[in-house]
Amino acid sequence: MQVSNYKYRLYPNKTIEQKLESNLEACRFLYNHFIEQGYTNEYEMNLLITELKQIYPELRNYHSKMLQMVSKQVSSIYKALKVLKREGQKVSKPRLKEKGEYYSFTYNQSGFKVITNKDYKYYLWLSKIGYIRIKLHRPLIGNIKQVTIKRSNNNKWYAIFAIEKVYPEFNIKFVDPRRIVGIDLGVKSFIVDSDNNRVDRLKEKRRAIRRLELIQRKISRRNEGSNNYKKAKRWYQRIQERIANRRRDFLHKLSRYYTNRYDVIAVEDLNTRKMLENNPLNTNRKNRTLHKHIQELSFTIFINLLKYKAKLLVLVDPRNTTQECYKCGSIVPKTLDDRIHHCSYCNITIDRDQNSSYIVKKRGIDILQNMGINVILPMEHGEVTPVETSESMKQEAPSFKAG
Repeated sequence: MQVSNYKYRLYPNKTIEQKLESNLEACRFLYNHFIEQGYTNEYEMNLLITELKQIYPELRNYHSKMLQMVSKQVSSIYKALKVLKREGQKVSKPRLKEKGEYYSFTYNQSGFKVITNKDYKYYLWLSKIGYIRIKLHRPLIGNIKQVTIKRSNNNKWYAIFAIEKVYPEFNIKFVDPRRIVGIDLGVKSFIVDSDNNRVDRLKEKRRAIRRLELIQRKISRRNEGSNNYKKAKRWYQRIQERIANRRRDFLHKLSRYYTNRYDVIAVEDLNTRKMLENNPLNTNRKNRTLHKHIQELSFTIFINLLKYKAKLLVLVDPRNTTQECYKCGSIVPKTLDDRIHHCSYCNITIDRDQNSSYIVKKRGIDILQNMGINVILPMEHGEVTPVETSESMKQEAPSFKAG
């Protein structure tokens, strides 16, 4: 049993959009009230909602489960803060939401349904809101657990469905090594794989970056809260959305290329937060540039895309993948400026990232063999047994970590 999220575009009319905005404001009111009063227990907050309905009768105009999801959200925030505090990090009280800063609300279990009319147009019905035109670009298959209505920074509305599905078990007995690839993720080249393919990182168009800089200057010169300020801010958000869509499109196409071409994908289990902590942001220009590239490259998003697209994803330990020699296993220390791997023990010279991709593939094969999966070495006149898979496709690939 697995829950997956599906996102669809909504097209509300003016009347429905006003109701959606009103729901966001009601959720923001409850959120701020819980934070101000210091409530952390979900059960106590649900009881308080009942009392608040007596004081503020307008709260009865909203779906009860939607209001209860706000208390669940506040409770989850405080639980996350406790975990961070336990890890030794500095935490503070959640700040209050200003008007326009609350972006989503959730209908859980009930109060929603998707219907179609005679013209085969789809609508999302929400209790105490009404019917909203929805662009159902792919079918909803499975048990819908909840739907979240979200407003983007660019004032576009989306419905995010949490769907529960049952997938058949994915069985693998034999693996053709030619259908295994090791992927090294990096800053200079986004991907270097064990088949000697190299994909450069997506560089934002200078024109778009220049426009962002110009709009930022306009925003700084205008009075905050004025109509010209809001207009410039919407313009800025529109360009940011285009850049984000371009980056997301790049990651989707790249992940689809690898999942269609290979049966098993081995990739480093990177922790981008630790990568940023190990390279502190200071006055050093090189560190500032590295921080910017790590945040823009979206390694975590790419790995998550592989998780639900790939047949089998193997996450390997990233330690010393750059320093270890793929041929003899010796450790060859390097700095970030050293782009060539030269091992004095086996006298091999190779590109640094290429060496890392071979190490990632080697570690991935070791994990497969430890799981009892046979990696059949190709013979000169023999046919290699392909990966044995179930006929039906699954939504998310099983992923394995080293250790």
